[in-house]
This record gives sequence, structure tokens and C-alpha cells, in this order.
Amino acid sequence: MDYTEALKRLANHANTPMDEVVPPEQSLLFALWQATRTATLCKIEDRVADVVSCFEAVNARLNTETPAASTLAPVDIPRDLTLVVGTLIAGCQEYALLWQARSLFSDEERRELNRAVWTIAQSWCAVLHGDTDDIDEYLENQSVTKGI
Repeated sequence: MDYTEALKRLANHANTPMDEVVPPEQSLLFALWQATRTATLCKIEDRVADVVSCFEAVNARLNTETPAASTLAPVDIPRDLTLVVGTLIAGCQEYALLWQARSLFSDEERRELNRAVWTIAQSWCAVLHGDTDDIDEYLENQSVTKGI
């Protein structure tokens, strides 16, 4: 996936679509909205995995294919990207708080949503660090180090 496609997919996940071609049903925030509205849990793992793969493409564009070995100066982060990512993280956190406040779903299911929020936020941090070659590996290391 290239940067342009990644940005479109991230925007869709954040319910701020840049392209009407991407179905809203693939959106993470749309799925969380539906789950909240209908009190019917949906599987979000594939959507979260797609967000992480989008961050891999963003990372390659902003920080080169091998950020850990790069000697390039940090680049400015595009405003449209930061808005989309901020909206996505804030929206996911909002649903996590809402599910907790309304006692929607089981404790384990709410923990899964919190884990998804953590995964997305940590993935974005990996991009911002500018020296992470493999975001999945970074997530695994962070998870083990922090006992999450």
C-alpha cells in the first residue's frame, strides 16, 4: 500500500473519508458506533490490523523504508494526517469510555477495545519516533516490556 492509499484508509477508519469509494462498513469508528447503537459487539481486530498496516505505509513515506538506519533529518508531519490520526485515537477512546460508562459488553470485551486504542496510539508513536523499522515488532516489544 502506498501513502495516499494509507491516508484514505486512515481517514475512513476515523469517519472522515477522503474518498467515497471506501465503504464506511470498513471504518473502525463506524463499527464502534454500530456496536454502541445496537449493543451488538463486532469484531474489530481486522480493522485495527488495517490501521497498523496503514501506519507501516505512512512510516515508510515519512521515515524511509529503513528508519533505524536513516540519517535524514526529521520531516514535517502533514496536517491532514495528524488530524485524521488524532480523530481516530480520540474517537476510539471516546467509545471505550462510553462502553465503560454504560456497562456495554463484558469486561473482557471492553479490555479488547482498550487494547485496540493502545495499539493504535503506540503505532502512531512508532511513526513519530522516526526510527522504527517494523511497527508490529515495536508493538510486541512494547507489550512485553510493559506487561500488557
